[in-house]
Amino acid sequence: MAGKMYVGDVGTKIILDIGVPTDGLSGATFSVLKKIGQAPATWPATPYGTTELIHTVVEGDYDVAATYKLQAKVNTGTWSGRSETIEFRIHGHFE
Repeated sequence: MAGKMYVGDVGTKIILDIGVPTDGLSGATFSVLKKIGQAPATWPATPYGTTELIHTVVEGDYDVAATYKLQAKVNTGTWSGRSETIEFRIHGHFE
């Protein structure tokens, strides 16, 4: 992710190093908390490189100005778990 991101942006690539090899993944998603008290959103994630996952932001992903928390959920078939949590700010249009 680069620069300031705003509500309504699309096309941003979110790349997260999960620290485990991505070959042989049987499932991966990003769990995204936008606001406390709100249910987390689930965004699809696909392997990118040897230990990274990628998601390209689509319409509706950045729908509220807030500090987002993102965590990968991964299943390799023999192991399942979560990555570290990262935080990033989505700004309103006049911030």
